[in-house]
Amino acid sequence: MAKHFARIIIYGAQSVGRAFAKAIRQEIEASREAARQRQAVCGGSSSIKNDVAHKGMTLFEAQQILNVKNLDDREEIHRKFIGPKSASIGNYRSLRPMMV
Repeated sequence: MAKHFARIIIYGAQSVGRAFAKAIRQEIEASREAARQRQAVCGGSSSIKNDVAHKGMTLFEAQQILNVKNLDDREEIHRKFIGPKSASIGNYRSLRPMMV
């Protein structure tokens, strides 16, 4: 009886170990693929690489998320994110300190 119990534990540990190793391999491959995609997006520009590594996204991605077309148009940014907000539009209090 103890022999069968030991085999069950060994087989269970082996299957869990294999599943864990497979998950780690998949995670490493996903990380490599993300690095390849980031390299393709950034090209060879070191300033963009530093920006992505530091902030987690490019300036272009941030503009798309915030729905701002031109960063030089400070009035548009102020009107969208710093000016008074109604309840229907939403309140961007978390963005206000970042935009000033």
